[in-house]
Amino acid sequence: MKRIILLFVLVISASSLLAAEKQAGNTGKALHDKRCVACHKTDVYTNKNRKVKTLAALKVKVAGCAKMNKTGWKAKQVDSAMEYLNSSFYKFSIFD
Repeated sequence: MKRIILLFVLVISASSLLAAEKQAGNTGKALHDKRCVACHKTDVYTNKNRKVKTLAALKVKVAGCAKMNKTGWKAKQVDSAMEYLNSSFYKFSIFD
């Protein structure tokens, strides 16, 4: 019985985590679509000569663009936009 309860708790926890990740991705996409595409199209992310080469550089770039464009984004919003860009375009490993 304890194993069933533990399994149930693990499944519920995993479901909640996946839902939170999906929400962060949706938030990042919404932030991107509202602010980033005003200056450039998404081909800047897929260009073979793109300047951003690491996940850390992507975060710096997103934060810099947000500041320069006076978005008022908080750190969590910068992270959401960066996570959206990484999962949709860049595909950097978190271990790089």
